[in-house]
Amino acid sequence: MAYRSKTRKIAYKFEILIDYDGGERKDRRYTAYSKELAGCSVRAGTEAKAVRRTKTAIGAWICTAKRAIAYDTRGIADAISSEIYD
Repeated sequence: MAYRSKTRKIAYKFEILIDYDGGERKDRRYTAYSKELAGCSVRAGTEAKAVRRTKTAIGAWICTAKRAIAYDTRGIADAISSEIYD
């Protein structure tokens, strides 16, 4: 008897908010974040980079949250930071 296993992908949609700090020329930065995911924010020099980095951060946040729920005892924020910056 053969068994079949199906894997289904689930699409998530998160709103990305972008703030612009228009201070001194050398300090101009974009901050992008998702309100739905605590601690999921990035900074970048351009809006496009901020969006791209936020997408990566959201993926890391979800992966880390799944792992934390399953067996990890670290705090979510610490685990996400290590996932993004390692």
